Amino acid sequence: ALEKLEGVRREPGDEWSPAEYVARALDDPRVPRKLHRWALRMLPPAHPSLTLDRLQSYFHGDDPALRMETVRTFRDGQHAERGRLLAQLAADETLAADLRAEAIVGLSSAIPDERQALLQLAASPAGAVRNEALRSLRGTEFNDATRAVLRQSAGSDPCATELVDRLVSPTPPTD
Repeated sequence: ALEKLEGVRREPGDEWSPAEYVARALDDPRVPRKLHRWALRMLPPAHPSLTLDRLQSYFHGDDPALRMETVRTFRDGQHAERGRLLAQLAADETLAADLRAEAIVGLSSAIPDERQALLQLAASPAGAVRNEALRSLRGTEFNDATRAVLRQSAGSDPCATELVDRLVSPTPPTD
């Protein structure tokens, strides 16, 4: 119908995908930050417009909700620096605990550097950070010294104690 009205023949590549409309909005300085948060949810994390520079500028901005969406996008993406940056965010005690915990979700205990970061984060005094790190260590084998450190890090927190028990004694309870 548009071809007849405009008198132009269009090829399939001439049409924009919905993702392209969303990506174009990110480049428009008049678009409110609220829509940038929505765009991060709509675009696949590997979309070419979600560059490392763009994500870092969102993270360092003053919008806490955009910062959270940025961490989620970065966590789900495949940027080469992903693991290192997520570990840095998770370890940054000046950040909110929920943001740090969200970064931890993107770390893998199967990657040695990330496993080391998770073990350090498991000793965090921030409960959300500690517990998310403990959850992320599931399936990891520990030596006796690491088991002892994990048990000590749980302290008197019943949730952390249960998580550590599941890590170091993965057999089901008998009661």
